[in-house]
Amino acid sequence: MHIIRTPADKSAAVELLNGLDESKPWQFDLRPYKRDRSVEQNRLSFRWYLEISQHLGDQTTEEIRAHCKAYLGIPILNRDNEAFRETYNRCIRPLSVENKLEIIERFDIPITRLMNVKQMGEYLNGMQVYWSRQGIVLEGTDE
Repeated sequence: MHIIRTPADKSAAVELLNGLDESKPWQFDLRPYKRDRSVEQNRLSFRWYLEISQHLGDQTTEEIRAHCKAYLGIPILNRDNEAFRETYNRCIRPLSVENKLEIIERFDIPITRLMNVKQMGEYLNGMQVYWSRQGIVLEGTDE
């Protein structure tokens, strides 16, 4: 996949097309780019997991990540994603909190990866509110 953001990107794409072997057919898909999540949002969430872990001192970054996904991410996806909600309710919801957290952490269950930019923004805002109530101020934004 090639993403065209600048005139130089466009020129590179045209050069790529011009260089194709014309003796055989080619197929390509050209459509407006829709980002699912921003790199900045991803970086910010991981920075905050580390900050929270360091502040608390008794939980790893991965434990904090699992906690945030469980308490902040799952409600967003349950609300917005029917396939996620159905599978979560059938397979994970019946488990104890400890087992849910272990599964999320150990098997890196996709939760934030399924979010779009707006949902990830809501997740990050939720992190700020949740952790400020625990006395941890998270600075920075996803914008």
